[in-house]
Amino acid sequence: MREDLRTEFKESWSDKCLRSVAGLGNAEGGTLYIGINDKGKVVGVDDIKGLLKLIPDQIHNKFGIVPTVDSHSDNGKEYISIKVAKQDDVLFLDGKVYVRSGSTTRELKGRELRTYFIKRFNMSWTDDPCPQVTIKELNNVYYEDFKKKAFSKKMLTRSESELSIEALFKKLELSVGKDPKMGAVLLFHPEPESFTGGSRVKIGLFNISGSEIIYQDELEGPLFLMPDRVLELILTKYTANPISYEGIYRIEKRPYPPEALREAILNSICHSDYGAKNPIQIKVFPDRLMIFNNGSPPSDWTVETLLTSHESHPGNPSIAAVFHRAGMVERFGRGIEKIMGEYKDRDVKQPVFNFTESAFNVTFFNENYDADAIKDGLHPGTAQKTEKHSLSATQKSALRIMIGKECSPSELRSALSMDNRASFHKNVLKPLLESALIEMTIKDKPNSKDQKYRLTSEGVKAIKTD
Repeated sequence: MREDLRTEFKESWSDKCLRSVAGLGNAEGGTLYIGINDKGKVVGVDDIKGLLKLIPDQIHNKFGIVPTVDSHSDNGKEYISIKVAKQDDVLFLDGKVYVRSGSTTRELKGRELRTYFIKRFNMSWTDDPCPQVTIKELNNVYYEDFKKKAFSKKMLTRSESELSIEALFKKLELSVGKDPKMGAVLLFHPEPESFTGGSRVKIGLFNISGSEIIYQDELEGPLFLMPDRVLELILTKYTANPISYEGIYRIEKRPYPPEALREAILNSICHSDYGAKNPIQIKVFPDRLMIFNNGSPPSDWTVETLLTSHESHPGNPSIAAVFHRAGMVERFGRGIEKIMGEYKDRDVKQPVFNFTESAFNVTFFNENYDADAIKDGLHPGTAQKTEKHSLSATQKSALRIMIGKECSPSELRSALSMDNRASFHKNVLKPLLESALIEMTIKDKPNSKDQKYRLTSEGVKAIKTD
């Protein structure tokens, strides 16, 4: 026998043992043994008759519950067992809350205490009504975008899509009476950050040790748009894709599977504790990418539970339901499974998941990382080797002109003092585009009169290594 979530040992009874009783009752229930040391060896107790009367009386007077207290004997040494059932109500000890976690009993404070109450009573800040906003105020382009996506995915019928916003919110459980839920406000309001800082997503690029931040972004706006915005920013600004060729075919090797990142981003948005008012954070290092959010799985879950088939327990049911209707997530707890599916049969380092009572994080490992690349003078936030580009003096000048801005072909040609348009396209614009050092701002309309060009991450590195 050893200590675990439902088992605890004490050599003797004292007032401090009441913390253990409260911890068991506030967790999954279990048994506290008196007269057994930490190694599981029976050491016995004195005056067992007196303790059999004292212990239940003390527990009842302190918590108003009646545990099962019994005596036992092992090789002539007597000890006591105190069986405590999982309680419907929280057991407070002198105004404090103790919970059994793993093989320890500890007091919950601050964010952990708040998270405990949310999980214990199935509360979610995003399910609370928001009387400051009317449902009609959310009838905007973001809401219409949701309906189009849901209808195209056949997750919304035509009759449902023709309902008034008030009627559809009621059907989708996005409202409480006449008020929208906070989850609906965060999804569709143009400025959800005015209600909680938790709706923001912060992204930062760090050096290998994390001691220096290279640059950062803070995204605001409707949560419904956030997954695509975050993923696009990571793929275009925060990661580099080494380029190689097989014959005439250009190949980009991404450092992280995009679909795995997308699932992790959606997972953090659906499960984050927005009432804690802390933004989701994404930290990008040369060798890894980490996503952090407040909120975590049920208290009795382990990492192994996450990695196997499990029930869905979204921290924000109303938010998860909208993403589900839009065809962006499933409702059956398959987010982690889908992330790991992107790594199936691949000989690369697998993502690592960690969580506490109040926070969750996942770490992805950069498949292109090469520590020696730092020595080659590459940007400390990327440390990924890319092919060397042989650039002419004019091409280098063009890249420098585009630092920090977008240029139309005529603006760039003028800045380079090139009068011959055909020569400009053949010797400057086309080679830079084909080498992926620059890109079009309107990718689906290459001949648009409003077309402009900007540096890619490869172009930035080409300048830095020049």
